[in-house]
Amino acid sequence: MLCVVWNWTDNILLAPMFLEAGYAEAAVEWIKKLPLVGLEKKFDLGVISIVYNLSRHKGGLHTFRQNHAFEILMEYKPFVNLENVDEPPVSLENVNEPPVSLEDVDEPPVNLENVDKPSEMMQLLGMSLIVLATSDDDQKQNQEVIRKVTENLYGMCKEASEYIDFRCDGYLLSDILDQLECSFANMSIVQHVLGNQSNVKKERIKFFAELLTSTYGLSIIEEPKPYEKIIWETLLNILLCISNYIEYRAELRAYGEFRVLIEGLTKRPKQDIAKRILSNLKLDENPITPPHQQKTKQQPLIYISYNRADEEFCRLFVEELSRSNNIEIWVDYENVSSSEDLWDSVAPIIQRATIIIVLVSNAYWDSIVNFQELTYAMTSLKKQSQSKNVSFIFIETGQDAAGKREWISDLTKDKIISYNQNIDQMVNAVLEHDAFLKKYTLVTNSAKIAVQSHICTII
Repeated sequence: MLCVVWNWTDNILLAPMFLEAGYAEAAVEWIKKLPLVGLEKKFDLGVISIVYNLSRHKGGLHTFRQNHAFEILMEYKPFVNLENVDEPPVSLENVNEPPVSLEDVDEPPVNLENVDKPSEMMQLLGMSLIVLATSDDDQKQNQEVIRKVTENLYGMCKEASEYIDFRCDGYLLSDILDQLECSFANMSIVQHVLGNQSNVKKERIKFFAELLTSTYGLSIIEEPKPYEKIIWETLLNILLCISNYIEYRAELRAYGEFRVLIEGLTKRPKQDIAKRILSNLKLDENPITPPHQQKTKQQPLIYISYNRADEEFCRLFVEELSRSNNIEIWVDYENVSSSEDLWDSVAPIIQRATIIIVLVSNAYWDSIVNFQELTYAMTSLKKQSQSKNVSFIFIETGQDAAGKREWISDLTKDKIISYNQNIDQMVNAVLEHDAFLKKYTLVTNSAKIAVQSHICTII
């Protein structure tokens, strides 16, 4: 039965059926029992495979995180790793029975650390930990394993790209790329795979660009298969991530065929990611704002940057903020239809904004698109600093959402509005934020409603 579930959950289209039947919750309970079952029947490989398969679906990922699957996998990890055998592993169930002895199993557990190429078990466990991690600390706990796994994923990408069926070791290229995209939410992993500022791995950046141009070029000759379309979509997301870093953009711009393809894609509908990539590539080339616009007087405008997973919070927050001030607020769900490419509307609004409010959450930091939006805003507006003064306000949409990524902690320098179940209090904190107080003076009109004046202080 386990083999059947293992195989069927590998099909992402069947994942909702298994999630509705409660298999994600069941898999978490199975992990807890793995040390008592033993490893001789590869039961553990089947369970971890099911966790990985279901975690590729958004609903599955949400369920696993709600049920603390990452922490439970971390508790199970010592049973698989022989590196620290001096200390006996801790039982996951806290039962009276002693933990399974590593010496009593027929097959020794897989050693995650002392292998040149990751074993099947290491690869699956590593990929699951990458997907389920919600913070840089989670990644650091598994840094060596994740680095080996992501290095192997890159090698598998290269190998799969050379075969007509785009497979390597049973994995589709689309699945391999999807895992790389997930791992690229962590800046340290991006730098490990692609190099740092002093040692950029140019050939790897060029590989991803060439892979997109070569696979997309096949569609001109014959009708693309569904999995080929998934490959393009995932590659575009990875290349968007690469273009978010100034040290990598020069390599992408240097590859002419890639630039031509991206420019061509931007002329087609439903190509939001391509348009974001092109905007990134232009960041270091020409001024964003034409000279005649630099002299135009700024009208106050608040832009809300958020992740769709937090839309419910966003709507409540925007509704209360609108009642509390008279400054124009721009948020996508009020201004863009689902049939439009979002970036066509967002990019010019970012250029006009005087205050950018960022709603911080796990989903926001995991999103390459949100990361692009924020880095684009900061980079492009920094170039206009002489003619325009824009302020950023960061707000948590959940408890401790801001401290999970080091780069955002460095960015906000602890100046962030903490999550509060009372939306009114959070809005008041925004209105009392330095960004507001420096730009707009709170006044009271004849109706005794607090509003902002950006022209003068009224006493």
